Amino acid sequence: MARFARPSARTFALLAPLALAAVAVPSVAMAAGADSGHIFNSCVDQDGFVVFSVMDADPACAAVQAIIRADPSDPANASVVLTPVSWNEKGQIGATGPAGAKGANGVSGYATVTKSTTVAKHKTSTLSLSCATGKKVTGGGVQPSSDKVVVLASYPSANGAGWTARVSNTDGGGHGVKLYAICASV
Repeated sequence: MARFARPSARTFALLAPLALAAVAVPSVAMAAGADSGHIFNSCVDQDGFVVFSVMDADPACAAVQAIIRADPSDPANASVVLTPVSWNEKGQIGATGPAGAKGANGVSGYATVTKSTTVAKHKTSTLSLSCATGKKVTGGGVQPSSDKVVVLASYPSANGAGWTARVSNTDGGGHGVKLYAICASV
């Protein structure tokens, strides 16, 4: 069987308006999104060649097939068989799957622990703060009360149960510093 590949001028003239609609209508629908509710259809010949794409206009391909078969310029056109194909159709809801395995325990007992102190003039200090027994630090930090206090380091303690900060007061007077530890049972 011959594949519909080269339409005659008459067939082209008849198919041109349909071809324009085939490009314009799906393009507008696709721009509206895949959830627009439109079902897209194409007419595919026996060789898998997409002859025409339509949307909601000719889902059975009857009009396109009639135009092709009516063209006497190519005798093979009389034997062209078009098959409709569709996509963007919503399928049936599937069965509920089995329950998944129990997940690991999450974080509980979240608490922010703070400690305020004063750093003496022209001194460098190391400050530490511990979480409650059984809890681990998940974050922390230090907040100087003045830009004259420089944060040299801020990190979790070696055992993971607190926060440590090293600060330096570059001023001639004492300045406050607040140390934070975010603790939880993990």
